[in-house]
Amino acid sequence: MNTTRNHTVLLTLLAIGTFMLVSWLFVASNAAHAKFACTGGTYVVQPGDTLYGVAMARCEGNIVNAVHHIEKMNGGSLIHPGQTLTLPLHD
Repeated sequence: MNTTRNHTVLLTLLAIGTFMLVSWLFVASNAAHAKFACTGGTYVVQPGDTLYGVAMARCEGNIVNAVHHIEKMNGGSLIHPGQTLTLPLHD
């Protein structure tokens, strides 16, 4: 192998290693930030409520993740007054 090829291979391996490290750090940091805690139990939807509003009032931490779990537990994002939502306890 010549010197130019050695440098190319070295730089490629360095780039791959850097990408893997950054990816691992991103996943590790997002896992910590994805945590949320809700009051659990149920909530009866009132006129004007949104899932985001319910999550803001009943959950702490990553609200977007809490909304996702509320949607998942209750069959989607469409809610209506009088509907009873099941709230997750935590992520």
